[in-house]
Amino acid sequence: MSSGISIKRVLSEITSLGARFSLGYRKIDGTWGEKKNVSLRRNSNPLTARGKMSRSGRLPVLDLNTGKDFEVYIDLLVEFNGIRIDFLK
Repeated sequence: MSSGISIKRVLSEITSLGARFSLGYRKIDGTWGEKKNVSLRRNSNPLTARGKMSRSGRLPVLDLNTGKDFEVYIDLLVEFNGIRIDFLK
């Protein structure tokens, strides 16, 4: 069984130019949320996006299926491309 992927690697892959990915996360109310086809928000500069994410604690993404922007709290991420995120790695 895989031990998961580190949050550092997740953020690195998300900020790669042209990256598309899926996310599983907990919403603030504790319910499960999932987005299957998302990318870093269009107006986010990949070179500075990671620093901004770290300061705000939120991940600005675009749902490529609906064209809608949304944010997910980094601390509430659970899965990246179907792989469990290990925050202790």
